[in-house]
Amino acid sequence: MVTVCIRGGVSSRLRLGCPPDTRWEVGCALIEDVYQRTADAGCPRVYWQTHETDTLAMKLYDWVTEISGFVVDRKLLPVDVVAPVA
Repeated sequence: MVTVCIRGGVSSRLRLGCPPDTRWEVGCALIEDVYQRTADAGCPRVYWQTHETDTLAMKLYDWVTEISGFVVDRKLLPVDVVAPVA
């Protein structure tokens, strides 16, 4: 699944529903389109987050990105712990 976030919190998700033998090419084309649209929107970078079990996506992103060296970790908090946004 691909989630695209553009400035202002706009996001969309896309699940590749194409034949397995074309997914690499389709994925590369989609990523290049995301890069172009992001640049056109004036955003300086794109972040890719992938589940650790999605090895094909990780290989694809390693091919079309610069590895930043950062690992993203999180802790989900109960809703009543999160302060309301003013």
